[in-house]
Parts: sequence; structure tokens; C-alpha cells
Amino acid sequence: MIVELLAVACLSPAPHQDPPPPPPPSGDPASVPSPGDPCAVADEVSARLESWRAAEAAWEERVRAARGDERRALRDADPALEFAASFEELASAGDGRARLWLARHVDRLDLGLSERRARAVELWERVVGSHAECAWLADALPDLAGSHRALGADRVRRLLRAVAGGPGDADLRARAGWELARLVERTDGDDAALGLYADLVAEFPGTEAAAAAEERRYVLANLRVGRTAPDFEAQDVDGAPIRLSDHRGEVVVIDFWGLWCKPCVAELPHLAALWERHRDGPFVVLGIDTDEDPDRFRRRAPELGVTWPNVFQGGLAGPVTEAYRVRSFPTIFVLDDEGVIRHVGLRGAALERAVDALVEELAAARAAGVAR
Repeated sequence: MIVELLAVACLSPAPHQDPPPPPPPSGDPASVPSPGDPCAVADEVSARLESWRAAEAAWEERVRAARGDERRALRDADPALEFAASFEELASAGDGRARLWLARHVDRLDLGLSERRARAVELWERVVGSHAECAWLADALPDLAGSHRALGADRVRRLLRAVAGGPGDADLRARAGWELARLVERTDGDDAALGLYADLVAEFPGTEAAAAAEERRYVLANLRVGRTAPDFEAQDVDGAPIRLSDHRGEVVVIDFWGLWCKPCVAELPHLAALWERHRDGPFVVLGIDTDEDPDRFRRRAPELGVTWPNVFQGGLAGPVTEAYRVRSFPTIFVLDDEGVIRHVGLRGAALERAVDALVEELAAARAAGVAR
């Protein structure tokens, strides 16, 4: 189970442990966090964070509106430099949110490259080491995951595991597990991440992170190059059945398109060229049309040279579109004769070259007596 594995990984102490918090500064004791509550945020820090958000928003608006030398000058006047000293002081007093602000903005501070990296390591180690259960850490987890090149992927994975296996609430731990799985996917590949996504779904049902993990697991398991494409059974505009598995043994182009989509229509000549070249061989184009009006489709498709089979879904939200998680059009999948996805998203001449190569490869194998 993911939590058990992560908890085991957290048995080894982090390389940096927080020193005892310094005594509170003189003044109103309510202005600093309680030593017993690592998630408390001092009033002064909350006010400072509000001031920071307003200053950054105003600065970004001015940068967007400026041009040329003025824009370059504004970029050099980063307000993070102005706020850093006060957050340093608040962090030294033990406030975790102030420390987190520094960790998230260390790249914008006036530090050399090696000093910046060392400071980032120190800050993230201390934030996670002392505040792994704090709900306010959740929004910063993508920043931590995105720092894997600067901090080192192994270190970031360990820190994310500490949060995912820590004492925080389910949403926080699930979000840390999500960022961990995404990082593993980026650094180690799809197969390494699949188990993490599946465990996240099992351990944290009902969370947004679990829903996102299930969607990502489905895509990696079914729709990536090298996976067997999901089978489907549907009908054409006249009700005749179209089943993907009936075309096993052929190179298959699945084209998600619609008459309403100008780029889709612009792609049709390339599909027509492939259809004419290979229609008598082990090849088929299967269109997945997303138009709503069947009569318009019957009239317009032949005029555009569409003579290959087309599933007619009656709209965008059809079952085949959903099974293939298509969100933009056209989207084209190229399958080999075993139903394995070989290309996704090719268009134009690149699509024609890829399909020609697969058909020729299959024909050569059969001519040589190689069973496919």
C-alpha cells in the first residue's frame, strides 16, 4: 500500500533537522506562532503575505503593459527582493509560512547559483521536516516537485514521500502522492508511475487527487504509444456496425474529426491519399465523426472525398471519443496490425510517411512468411 511504503521510507531521518525555535521576539505574543503548533501562522506573516500578493499582482500588471527597456527595467525590479528580508526575519522567529515563502521564491533572490541551490535545499528540508502536516503546504507541493532539477530528484521524492506518509489530512497526503507520481512519471517513465497512481486511487478515495490519478492511470495504461488501443463497437451514420477488433491484422488510422473543424477538413486529403494507396492492402481508415446532423454528414462527407468507414456519434461527447480521451480535433491514432498504438497526433506528410512505413513493414513480413 502506498501509505505503508511511504511511511517506511520516512523512518530514515532527514539530513537536516530543525534547531529548537528561538525565543519569541518582544512584543505582542499573539503576533508569533505557538511553539506547540507547527501550522500556526502569525498575524504579522498573514498581513505580510497579503501585502506580497498585492505587490506582485501590481508588478506583473505593469510588466505586461510595458515594452522594451521599460519592461526589462521592471523585470529587474522584482518585488521579491524587497520582501525577502522581512520574510527572513519572520522565518528566523519560527514561522513556517514565512519559511515556505522563501523556499518558493529562492530563485528570485539576490544569490549566486550555488548559494541559491544550497539555500533552496535548506529551506525545503526545514519546511517539510517541521511542517509536513500543515494544510497550507498543499499549494506549494507543485513548486517542490518542479524543483527536482535544482534539488535533485531523489531528494524531492523523499520530501514528497514524507508529506504523503505524514500526519496531515487525506487531501494533503493525496496531493503529495499525486505530485510524487507525476515526478516519477517524468523522471522514470510511465511504467514506474502506474503503480503509484493505482495505489493513490486505492488509499485516498473521494479526493480530487485520486480522481486525477485514476484518469492519468487510464491514459498511461491504454492510450500511450506501445499500449494496445481500447477496442470499441459503434455504428456508422446508417446504423451499420463498426468494430475496431475486426481490423486486427491491418494497419489502422483512427481519425477523430468533424465537418465543423477546419483543421480536420484540411487533413482529409492526406487521409484520402493513404486510403487510395493502401485500401487494397492490410490497411483501413476509421473516422470517428463528431457532427450532430446525420443528413449534413451524408451529404458533405462524399463531397470531401470521405469514402472510408466512419463512426457517427451524433456529437462531441460520444463513447469512442471518451474512451480515447480526445479533447482536441483532429486527433489521429496510428495502430499496427496487432492493435498496438504506434503514433499519436501525426498529421500531413508525417502521417503519410509513418503509415506507408508500417504498411510496407507488414507486407514485407508477410512476404517473408513471418506470422503477424
